[in-house]
Amino acid sequence: MSGLLKISKEFLGEKEKKLYSKLYKHIMESFEIDELAADQIALALISQKCILLPRLLSGEDIDLNQTSESIRKWLAEYRLTPKSREKEKEVTINLSAIIEEIHRERDNPS
Repeated sequence: MSGLLKISKEFLGEKEKKLYSKLYKHIMESFEIDELAADQIALALISQKCILLPRLLSGEDIDLNQTSESIRKWLAEYRLTPKSREKEKEVTINLSAIIEEIHRERDNPS
């Protein structure tokens, strides 16, 4: 999990804390994921949608790239995106092919 931004709940207001709790619960119930990942994904989404985006829309100079990248990294790390799931399948298929080749070589030594 190197390179993943870790966000704290300290910056959340009451409204955001309630939304965070609902989103965290939904993530935990919907995916096979650990508490840390669910926490960070929920915090990043709440931060982006409820804090940063409204500030950007009100005219402040806000950069959403760091939060967006953090969300993408957490989702990819835990295989929650179609692209990351495909990579996992590719790795599994490649590993399977290597194991089959090793068994063939064992059974038919040259």
